[in-house]
Amino acid sequence: MRFFLFVCLSLAFVQTVFVWNESYAQTRAQPRAPTDQIDEMLGNREAPRKPQTIAEYTRLHYEQCMQTEHPYLAGADLRNMCICSTDLFPKNMTLEQIQAMEDGGVEGAFQRDRMMLFIYTPCIKPVVKKMMLSQCMSNKKSEFLMKNQSVTCSCIADRLSDKMAELAPGYIQTASRYPREGKGPFDIVMHPDTFEKQMSHKTRVCVELYED
Repeated sequence: MRFFLFVCLSLAFVQTVFVWNESYAQTRAQPRAPTDQIDEMLGNREAPRKPQTIAEYTRLHYEQCMQTEHPYLAGADLRNMCICSTDLFPKNMTLEQIQAMEDGGVEGAFQRDRMMLFIYTPCIKPVVKKMMLSQCMSNKKSEFLMKNQSVTCSCIADRLSDKMAELAPGYIQTASRYPREGKGPFDIVMHPDTFEKQMSHKTRVCVELYED
């Protein structure tokens, strides 16, 4: 029974993930030459004014965050991540640090890693926990098959969010050493392949613990 429940739960979670992965792969734009993007953006218009204050950069951070495409974060979950990171943004970045990040170079790379570590990483645990708990508790198969749905779902959410938050600094370090073009902040702090594997593992552990 526990094995059957684990398989059903895993299929339900993975099905959600697969839909997002498929959509993500189909819709993500291919990189183009910077000059093409600049020409298309500007046309005959003047370039938009560059943000001048922390408040303006914070607002821009939220807007860009909400436009992010990711295989796991969407809708309310994406909004929760954006609200969380936006709240931490002005508390951890100065105007000089943001400008250094935009200018690139060694200092810019250092500030980008710092942003990942102090702005995105602290948000992983609460966002993933809420996301997984909501998905597990609202899953009709879980409601039908689980004897201890609330406890089991809480176990999955707690263990998965703890693990992803624990792994994030290592992902940031790897991304810093081996940068990949087009890899966004969510792809770095919530590595898609690892997320799915950890979700499956934590589901199995919690089912074995709380479902006889």
